[in-house]
Amino acid sequence: MKTLLLRIWILFVNIWNFFVGLYHHLTIKRLSIQDVIGMTSNGKVFSANFIKKDGTIRTMNCRTGVVKHLKGGTLAFDPISKNLLPVFDMGVEDYRFINFNTLNWINIGGKKYTNFKNK
Repeated sequence: MKTLLLRIWILFVNIWNFFVGLYHHLTIKRLSIQDVIGMTSNGKVFSANFIKKDGTIRTMNCRTGVVKHLKGGTLAFDPISKNLLPVFDMGVEDYRFINFNTLNWINIGGKKYTNFKNK
C-alpha cells in the first residue's frame, strides 16, 4: 500500500512540475533593450552572446558605464535608437556595440536570459 501511495505521489509531483514549467514558459517576460540597460547599468560584469556584423558568433565579457578609457567627444548618433547596446569589452579593453537584434543570450548575475523583444 505504501508503495502505491508513493507512486501516486511521485506521479502527482511530476504532473505538477510539468504544469508549473508550462506556466513559466508561457508567461516569461520578453526583455527590451531598456530592460537590459537597466539590469546592467550598475557596472556589473556580464557576458553576452550575439551574431556580429560579419555573421560570426561572439561571446564577450563586458560592462556598461565605463568612462576610464574615453578620449573625449560624443557619438554622432544615438546607439539605443538603432538597437545597439554600448559596452566596454573586458577582453580587449575597448568599447564595442552589441546589436540587440542579433543577441542570442545574456548572462547577468548568474542568470541567463534568452527572450528578447525586437527580434
